[in-house]
Amino acid sequence: MAHTFSVGVMGLAMLAGACLPAVAGEIPDVSAHDAVLPPPPQCQGARWSVKTGTDPDAQLVNLASVTPTTIRTMSSFVPPPSLPENARVSPVETTVWVVDATLTLYMKEDDADYHLILRDQAGNTMITEVPSPSCVGAGSPFAEGIARARSKVDGMFSVTGGFQIANIPVRVTGVGFFDFLHGQPGVAPNGIELHPVLDIVFNPSPSALTLDLALNRHSAAPGDLVQVSVTAANAGGAALVDLYFAILLPAASGPGLGCPYGDAVAFFGNAFSTVVVTCVSAPPQTFPILFQHLSVPAGLPATGVSNFFSFTWPTGVAPGTYTFAIFATPPDAFSDGTIDPGDVPTVGLDSLSFSP
Repeated sequence: MAHTFSVGVMGLAMLAGACLPAVAGEIPDVSAHDAVLPPPPQCQGARWSVKTGTDPDAQLVNLASVTPTTIRTMSSFVPPPSLPENARVSPVETTVWVVDATLTLYMKEDDADYHLILRDQAGNTMITEVPSPSCVGAGSPFAEGIARARSKVDGMFSVTGGFQIANIPVRVTGVGFFDFLHGQPGVAPNGIELHPVLDIVFNPSPSALTLDLALNRHSAAPGDLVQVSVTAANAGGAALVDLYFAILLPAASGPGLGCPYGDAVAFFGNAFSTVVVTCVSAPPQTFPILFQHLSVPAGLPATGVSNFFSFTWPTGVAPGTYTFAIFATPPDAFSDGTIDPGDVPTVGLDSLSFSP
């Protein structure tokens, strides 16, 4: 099946919101950890120069470029066998990342950092840290961002030495950092953090992504050219999206394709490189994603991709109605195996009929 694709679709995106709440019973008990590992002196600790931007590699970090990502993606980064004390692990630690998640818990650590625990809707967690501006050495390119982030946290919370519940959506911008694993609450499996945090937005504006799909014809015969056009707009905030594209097949063809409820659907995945026929009632985490973790800027005007997908209608297909759909979800929304309210906030649909 031939197809064409325009890079204009890379602008499609939406808010990665809908995060799970924290509850009082989830405040970790750190007493045992503190007893085993004595707290470091204030403004000192492992890889301190990398944490605060006084290492020789700090100038390699491009503060003018921010890469949207997710907790799940960052948790997949592979750390080196040993972590350098006064150098950066490129590209993870030379990149400024931004993550949308829920800030569940926060506290002030003995080294004066604010320890902020983020969690996504699938329950993945990671640590982000805001150093004290007074602990940042002269010449750090991160000093201004650290001071800004610290001021915003202080304006929202009264941070103390014990964990407190926040349970608030945030958008956190910071530099990637691999920490040593030593039982710290909220740590990602690979020790990845945003450290230092350079900016934090509380209750970020949600995206208002809309998707529209239109076909060039609404009936088809073998040999006809079928073209799919897509238009996207976002009147809200910037965020990430997982983008799906599928064709719902005629109900009568369902049983023969293993879908007794007549809900057979063809999903296109991996930038149109794969096609998988499954059932709408199948576990949603098995649906192929066309483009994963796409980024869209805030205030995206209506942007059309006139030849998003095209093909010649084949012979030998089942008669009936074919419904084309494009929809977006928050990143990894289906990874928990369910389709929850808010998981599919926008969808574009159009259909055509085929009679042999």
